[in-house]
Amino acid sequence: MTGLLLAALLAAQIEQGQTFSRAALLAPLPPDSAHPFARRLQLAFDDTLAGRAVLVVVHRGADSLPGSQGYSADREVVAVQRAGTYQVLQVIEPAGYWETENTPNGPYWNTLSFIDTAYAFRYGSRKFLRIAEMFYGTGAEVQDHILTLDASGRLVEVETDNADQRFKALLRPGESQIGGRFTFADDRIEFQEWIMGRGDPECCPTAGTIRARYRITGDEQHGFRLTPDSLWREAIRTP
Repeated sequence: MTGLLLAALLAAQIEQGQTFSRAALLAPLPPDSAHPFARRLQLAFDDTLAGRAVLVVVHRGADSLPGSQGYSADREVVAVQRAGTYQVLQVIEPAGYWETENTPNGPYWNTLSFIDTAYAFRYGSRKFLRIAEMFYGTGAEVQDHILTLDASGRLVEVETDNADQRFKALLRPGESQIGGRFTFADDRIEFQEWIMGRGDPECCPTAGTIRARYRITGDEQHGFRLTPDSLWREAIRTP
């Protein structure tokens, strides 16, 4: 068995807590019973969290059928380097299923979400990872996984405070919210969602946006939190 084939077979079986070589983490993923289509390396980067070297790897699946509506079946892995190998700290792998509705190209493999982006940013004296998981649909919902390492090398996730009632207080009668997204950069965290006016189609909100600035509070002992600092309303910006 060649080294490349062995690495690919190992890569398909990666689970949290296991230890692998760098080659195994980067190898393409062959089809398996849960993912009938091969997945290729989409993104890989090295960084340092809490003084420890980490590797972030994202694989992406191809369309289920040539020319079909097939969706990707992404997998994201965060691993920390230990003595020349990498211990897996997190795996995000959306489940998939066969969509059997009658389409011109027949059934296709469907997943609910994909990894939209992954990168590191600094807030204050600490560095964090952002893994953005986007869900399919007109609402363009995004689940942000904000991660850091504690002093023991354990991966911890930053909890996000629920500010929905504060957002709703900025709405006018007949309006609703859609499509909220965060932007993370060094020492700057912002949030924006669109406001649907009465009668707006789901694709095209016209009533404005709600904007917010956030900050990361807390510490390793009590946990970290993403907390809204200020909120305001703006008109939709046009070129």
